[in-house]
Amino acid sequence: MSKERNVLFVADLHAPWILDGYLDWCKEQEEKYKCNRVIFSGDILDGGSWNYHEQNPDGMGIKDELYAAKKQLKQVYKLFPKAISLMGNHDLLISRKAKTGGLSQEFIKPFKQVVDAPKEWRFVHEYRIDNVLYKHG
Repeated sequence: MSKERNVLFVADLHAPWILDGYLDWCKEQEEKYKCNRVIFSGDILDGGSWNYHEQNPDGMGIKDELYAAKKQLKQVYKLFPKAISLMGNHDLLISRKAKTGGLSQEFIKPFKQVVDAPKEWRFVHEYRIDNVLYKHG
């Protein structure tokens, strides 16, 4: 017999552009509804500085965006030390850009390392629990 689960499903973060107050609101919902599983919908990173669209010459550079995102994600990990995160299209941009540049995936480190995620976080393309399939997009 499966144990009843209350899942907190957190929408795309797009770090470093996480809306002020959003994480605290999510934590309040987790406590209010006694959630015992946390799933992030993907797009943990935004990647605006390394996507395929025309770049803003006055915008944040790649390194600065990644460092700002990692700094913001520290708060996410503190509030939600254990979670499943789906791999969103923005998260997969790193791998896609390497492929476009002709680089083997052997040169790319795991996404979990890129975002300095704790060991209790899992990054997956899809996740099924209680006959519900969670998948980005």
